[in-house]
Amino acid sequence: MNATDGISICFTSNRGFFILFHMEGFSKNEWETFLGGLAANLRNPARLCVIGSFPCIMAGQSGRGSIDLDTLRKASSFSVADMKQACEKSGIEFDPSGFLESGRPYIQLIDEGIVQTGDFHTTSIVFKDGNLQIERPPIENLIASKLIRSSEKDLEDIAFLIKHFQPDCALVGKIVRSFPKPQFDSASENLVYLKMLGKDVK
Repeated sequence: MNATDGISICFTSNRGFFILFHMEGFSKNEWETFLGGLAANLRNPARLCVIGSFPCIMAGQSGRGSIDLDTLRKASSFSVADMKQACEKSGIEFDPSGFLESGRPYIQLIDEGIVQTGDFHTTSIVFKDGNLQIERPPIENLIASKLIRSSEKDLEDIAFLIKHFQPDCALVGKIVRSFPKPQFDSASENLVYLKMLGKDVK
């Protein structure tokens, strides 16, 4: 199942659902189907804390899709062996390395380094089914993390998150100032984007 521009790739999950993969990634409904299959195959409770585009997708951002679930290792709790077997049965790749040609969704474990989120002590549930619970950090931390790279999609995500959640943008600035170099340098320069949106980042 190799992805090609303009072509949808179809396959079925273990729950019998028909899935379409497009180059822009999987939609909210498609992810809910995949994760429902994953939940059905988990033997033990698993809690994943996710960043990236997934929180935006689950909040209803129009046209947003993703093939991966960026999962913060330090903020998550699960049995690796259990997660691996559940992913295999559900048609999901678990923490792959290198180039993927399967076109299947995958869970990518993220350690802080190039990626930074800042400290946080609360999370919000974005998906729950059976043994599987998926959470996200506070919106301010998500925005601060996206400011490091500030790709076109990151900026679209930030604009959506600000409009949808009305976060404390001054807190975003404080989180950015907690980042180590060079992530601080990149994110602090990109704080100007929040100012362009009329937000006070102090």
